[in-house]
Amino acid sequence: MKLGINPNWNYNQITSQLKALKREYHHVLASFSYFHLHDKVLFITETKKQIYSLNFEKWKCDRIWEVINNDFSYNELLEIKNRR
Repeated sequence: MKLGINPNWNYNQITSQLKALKREYHHVLASFSYFHLHDKVLFITETKKQIYSLNFEKWKCDRIWEVINNDFSYNELLEIKNRR
């Protein structure tokens, strides 16, 4: 299972879709039972590879991954994006 990330999106396109992607990611994570932890880990690994395979600078991939995992807020991401 993969998130609906289009590999041709630019940074602005993915940030505009980030809230929906985050909801989708957490919805899929919640669907795994305790007995299917291996599948959950595979999904997390595949999603991370999917994000880091985008043609962005590494720090942008880092922030996207952090927002999806609740380690960085979406509003903070927008502030950084608007400063540049």
